[in-house]
Amino acid sequence: MKLLFSRKKEPKKRLWSIELPILLLIVSAVFALQAFYEASRLDIAQEKFETMEAKAEAAAAERGSRIPLRAQDPQTAVYAPAILSQYAELAQQNPEFYGWIKIDNTNVNYPVMHTPNDPEKYLQLNFEGEYSRAGTIFMDHRCSAESDNLILYGHNMKNKTMFGSILNYKDAAYWREHPVIQFDTLYEHREYEVLAAFFDHVYNKSDTCFKYYNFIEAADTDAFNKAIRIYREKAIYDTGVSVQYGDQLLTLSTCAYHTENGRFAVIARRCQVLPQNKGE
Repeated sequence: MKLLFSRKKEPKKRLWSIELPILLLIVSAVFALQAFYEASRLDIAQEKFETMEAKAEAAAAERGSRIPLRAQDPQTAVYAPAILSQYAELAQQNPEFYGWIKIDNTNVNYPVMHTPNDPEKYLQLNFEGEYSRAGTIFMDHRCSAESDNLILYGHNMKNKTMFGSILNYKDAAYWREHPVIQFDTLYEHREYEVLAAFFDHVYNKSDTCFKYYNFIEAADTDAFNKAIRIYREKAIYDTGVSVQYGDQLLTLSTCAYHTENGRFAVIARRCQVLPQNKGE
């Protein structure tokens, strides 16, 4: 009786031994296709950004650096600032477009969005407002053009797009080759010299320590100097860049996976003249 029972079960075992590898193969194929699809979408998104940048440069070359001033109120003769011509069309396409960030010879070459009333709107939206896993670079909703520290957020993408490549600043050699970050607003070309790069993490709300992602306005000279001191303490290497109260800072922030809720930050100081390459 036991022998008969055992023989009846054997065909099902053999069938399962055949089905399991097939099932695993199908699942693997589905994941592979999904990964390929996502990679294709990211490539298309990157191409769109490159096309936008090329059009912006062409517009600037054709029309000059700025579009004409336009009066806000003819009676009081108060004028709006002149929009840089290369960004005029982009500003018309999306009024939430704030500026453009670029680091020469890297993937960082993107529009920057700003939505004060919807802080993370572009976390998973592209410039056109469509879903995108890569999202779009955006500025902290608490910032304004003249804030002491402008904080920009971007995803750490595996293909090194968006802010995936800024983690390369963990190496001093990379910083020497890329010491300058260009961040234009709609109205002004701006350049920032890298001051510090470091790993950090998101703290509990109850923690009273310095949180780099909350430093936007310095209450006074002491508060500003404290922030600079902490940046230097956290920094992986010394850039030797000097900074003083009144200088505007730029912070690039992205996720890092060295710890739970890890972050990587690059801090830069606004400069008026293009600094010499540190590698020279």
